Amino acid sequence: MISGTDSDRSLVSSGNDQTIKRWSLDLLHGGPARSVAYAGEWLVSSGNDRRIEIWRADTGAAVQTLRTANATIPRIAVSAGGELIAHSGGEAALWRRSAPEQPQLQLPPDTTSVAFDAAGTMLVSGGLDGFVRIWDPATLTETLALGPNGPPVLTVDVSRDGSVIASGDPAGQVRIWDVASAGELVPTIMFGPPINRVAFNPEATLVAVGGVIPIVQIYDLRNPDQVTTLAGHSGQISDLAFDRAGTRIATVSRDRTLRIWQVSDGSLIDSISLPADPNSVAWSEDGRTLAIADAAGFVRIIPTDIDALQALAEQRVSRTQLSAAECLLYAIESSRCAE
Repeated sequence: MISGTDSDRSLVSSGNDQTIKRWSLDLLHGGPARSVAYAGEWLVSSGNDRRIEIWRADTGAAVQTLRTANATIPRIAVSAGGELIAHSGGEAALWRRSAPEQPQLQLPPDTTSVAFDAAGTMLVSGGLDGFVRIWDPATLTETLALGPNGPPVLTVDVSRDGSVIASGDPAGQVRIWDVASAGELVPTIMFGPPINRVAFNPEATLVAVGGVIPIVQIYDLRNPDQVTTLAGHSGQISDLAFDRAGTRIATVSRDRTLRIWQVSDGSLIDSISLPADPNSVAWSEDGRTLAIADAAGFVRIIPTDIDALQALAEQRVSRTQLSAAECLLYAIESSRCAE
């Protein structure tokens, strides 16, 4: 039989071999896992092993491997359908899944961060030269360069419609760029400490900022003086992400915790201990699971509710048939259940 608990997101099984086993719902990556992203039915991850791995989001089955020239791939971005994959690092590049033999476009070697708009018609990159660059994946050309404005660009994000770009730097400055005018949409936001990550909510009315101090701040771009502070971590913020609905935000920290917050009032929804330092976090499109890439080399799949956990457990159970009593006891509805 199978059982899961909300408290530790674990899976426990028992079988005819008279043993009770505790299973991990994690995917193993060769070397430290650095970045992770969902794209429809796919989950994409990168690590310190020159590889970009593509998995099925529903089952965790390995689907495809892209072998890059990079020893380390710090950040990836994936277009909505999963066809386009971009990565940062010394041999930063844009790839097509349908042509995996070599990259389609080499990005500047100092690229630190990449992001796609929702349609996959715009790729944004930030670099140590202080520029934010916009690329057209169809023509494989650079269409606009924003900056430089001094410090290197460490992180970028782009709105779903491609009209607004956020960038963060080691001086603690957040710039919000209007693509149409190539100017700043609002005055530079002074976060303060060096910034690790910026992210828009789905409407691009809010931008969340995390850095080397253990807080996250969410700025309302309609009124940048209105700031929501998320306090509770005890280590620097590694990554953060809004869910697709824009109602929750996930943050991961060097304190080895994942925290889920309510965007509307900044209240804490959940806090989950992690076994290794997290590097990246991403929401599934339905908001029912989170994926975390960590320094131990795992991409950890964390259901945010018990129903999702039991669904994963059912998919991975070794037996093809469950008894009617088991299905009733664990509230499983499936063709695997005996009549």
